[in-house]
Amino acid sequence: KHELDLASTGQSSIVAGCLEEGADYAVKVLPKAFLAKDSPHSKNLVNEMAILQHVDHPNCIKLHDAFEDAEGPNLYLVLTYVEGGELLTMLQEHIGTGRCLTEPDAKRITIQ
Repeated sequence: KHELDLASTGQSSIVAGCLEEGADYAVKVLPKAFLAKDSPHSKNLVNEMAILQHVDHPNCIKLHDAFEDAEGPNLYLVLTYVEGGELLTMLQEHIGTGRCLTEPDAKRITIQ
């Protein structure tokens, strides 16, 4: 039995949990409409998938798989699961408080 947590992040969702014994993955759920040629997201999504698929570094997430609903509206990206949330969210929170990112904070983020 595996527990999955669903968190919404804008126009995508992250499903995190143990999907394979001993390994955690994040599943980014996106509307298939993002792949339409007239979508403003299409080029960015294709670039993101290409980059993540070829990244092989212990400090970077990797795209392990991508699939879509046969008849449903979604595209699924299976990514390396990393605790602690997204860097962009963390930086936006710092900006929102009006304080600068301190050197210890930057070091902690970089080490992660």
